[in-house]
Amino acid sequence: MRMSLSKKMFLAFAGVVFLVVVVMSLAVNWSFQRGFNDYLRAQDQTRLDDLGATLKTLFVEDFSWQVLRTDKKTWRTVVNPQKSASLHPPPPDQKQGGRSKPRQKSSETKLGPPPKPNTPLPFEFRLLLLDGLGGHVAGSKRVEKILKAGNTSLLTHDIWVDNKIVGHLLLQAPTPVSSTLSQAFLKRQVTQLLWFGPIAILFALGAAALLMRYFLRPIAELADGAKTLTSGHYEHRIELTGEDELGQLAADFNTLAQTLETEERLRLQLVADTSHELRTPLAVLRSEIEAIQDGIRKPEPHRIAALHAQVLSLSKLVDDLHQLSLGDADLLPRAEQKVDLNAMLLELTTISEALALSHGLKLSYGSEGSALYVEADPSQLLQLFNNLLENSVRHTTRGGEVRVQLQSTDTQLIVCISDSAPSVPQESLPRLFDRLYRVDSSRNRGSGGSGLGLAIVEQISKKLGGSLRADHSDLGGLLVELKLPKYRPGR
Repeated sequence: MRMSLSKKMFLAFAGVVFLVVVVMSLAVNWSFQRGFNDYLRAQDQTRLDDLGATLKTLFVEDFSWQVLRTDKKTWRTVVNPQKSASLHPPPPDQKQGGRSKPRQKSSETKLGPPPKPNTPLPFEFRLLLLDGLGGHVAGSKRVEKILKAGNTSLLTHDIWVDNKIVGHLLLQAPTPVSSTLSQAFLKRQVTQLLWFGPIAILFALGAAALLMRYFLRPIAELADGAKTLTSGHYEHRIELTGEDELGQLAADFNTLAQTLETEERLRLQLVADTSHELRTPLAVLRSEIEAIQDGIRKPEPHRIAALHAQVLSLSKLVDDLHQLSLGDADLLPRAEQKVDLNAMLLELTTISEALALSHGLKLSYGSEGSALYVEADPSQLLQLFNNLLENSVRHTTRGGEVRVQLQSTDTQLIVCISDSAPSVPQESLPRLFDRLYRVDSSRNRGSGGSGLGLAIVEQISKKLGGSLRADHSDLGGLLVELKLPKYRPGR
């Protein structure tokens, strides 16, 4: 069974949230218990320090611990004044039922019964007082055994008098929880944590479901848009909702749709323009041949020459279309090598001078250097410049000028071919390199062009890593600027 992306994201998010909550619960529980025990230990240390100050005052009275050694009641009173007060016998003059209240037995004046097993020890049962030499004064014998066993977890407080240690107070560290009240408090906190954990998980999953619907909506729109494109509706666009990665993806989708729409429009236009370009000369050929067959026209040499010219025009159109299709499929043979662009342009302009003079034009060439090299297929590069020169010579008014200039920068060679009037309307400049595009009657089929020359120029320039730009020239006509990367050895 195929699982949707939303379910996968939900389950992944749920797993992460559950893991985070469990880890956080364990960490908080451990940290709380540790912090709570540290708090209890600090509380015991504070109480131990206060008791040390009281015992110091008691010691200063006669500079000995004799009273604590002989009178255990005094020790209990000092350690736990409130509890000892409740154990004091009432004064003799207090009567109850006409009789004196009987004195409590000595067993009742002790600290009370020892704590039950597994019950946290009270403060007084964990306390021991030693004199300055380490002798027992008062307190728990069990703590003394722990000390002799080498246990270092005891809390300590030294009693100083006149820069001399006269006593040592030792307290057994509290158990993880040292009172019933503390245990209840800790248990309550853990219970609340165990309740809040599942609630946090449910809340996070609900928020995750809402967030996934929000974030997956653009992906669903992209999926629907892709299906729309596959059906041929390239005009479909997705509304941009943000500038994040999904918004950028939607923008890229719209760019793709725009490109496909443009390519489809150009394809349909190319098919229509190609059929139109072929229909006219074929109609002329057909009518001329049928006229000769019917005896209306005689097969005279000039008529045969006109028919031959029409056939050559058709052949050139078909050859150009074939070259463009091979270039689109990247099937044109290429033999790139180091080419001296300056020498090639100088030779080409010299050969083309006769063609320019036959059209009543002046052709000039200028260069900024002598040896300027590019890496290219010489035959394709020569075809590129031939098409540009033929286009300028063919469409420039008689008596005008065609100028070729070669410039050099650190990384590029720039070839500028400019001519005099007529110029090209501003709105037609971006479409000059479209296939079978013609501006107006001054640059039409009657001038001998197939409408594919500049398209072939653009295709070759892209294959060479160059760029083309069309603009108005200073001479009053058209400027075509070609930029090619310089040849670099070892590139």
